[in-house]
Amino acid sequence: MLVAGDITRPQNLQGSSDYFAIAPHGVANTHLDALCHIFRDGKMYNGFDQAEVTSVGARRNSIMAGQDGVVSRGVLLDIPALHGVPYLELGERITVEDLEAAEARQGVTVAEGDILLVLTGRDARRDEHGYWTSGIEGIAGLSVTCAPWIRERGVAVMGCDGITDAMPHQIEGWDTPMHQVLIVSMGIHLIDNMQLGRLAAACEERGRWEFLLTLAPLRLDQGTASPINPIAMF
Repeated sequence: MLVAGDITRPQNLQGSSDYFAIAPHGVANTHLDALCHIFRDGKMYNGFDQAEVTSVGARRNSIMAGQDGVVSRGVLLDIPALHGVPYLELGERITVEDLEAAEARQGVTVAEGDILLVLTGRDARRDEHGYWTSGIEGIAGLSVTCAPWIRERGVAVMGCDGITDAMPHQIEGWDTPMHQVLIVSMGIHLIDNMQLGRLAAACEERGRWEFLLTLAPLRLDQGTASPINPIAMF
């Protein structure tokens, strides 16, 4: 807090004020990754060198690509519901067969230009078992075998209540293989750490798993990501 009623100030305060600083990346904040966030073999999306991301910001592929907002059809695939469980286990990997079975169960088909959201039940697991360290104990996510399917369907943006990647990682030498393939090779922006439980409940209630989804990243010049508050409208 910068100004508050319990700070030594004149008695006739006319208001209060505060200051927030957020490091968007990691496994806590809901955020949209810019295409400069991930490198592979010294390169980022479109073959730009990693040196284009300097100590003062990204000169290429920054979050400013989304400065005017992102609006498209959103599709939620609820994988725990498909298997009749409240959440996936740590390290469990979602397959193409899971994605297609969820489509069939929900009566929806992922199509070109969609924002695909995949529910793993991360919040439900936390509510039951408490917090855990994903880098050590693992986290549910997509198998790298899903990458060609995502490409074939023409997904524009990918989101998850985890980090899309399952941990521990599958491929030696690749820290976050789904991030590296989808962002660096395919130019797909990723939304990490979404809160999808309420959205899943709203979809289940309506029997409808598609909606208008809006994303409004902050205009952070040369930024590598932005915290966001996605809004689904039915």
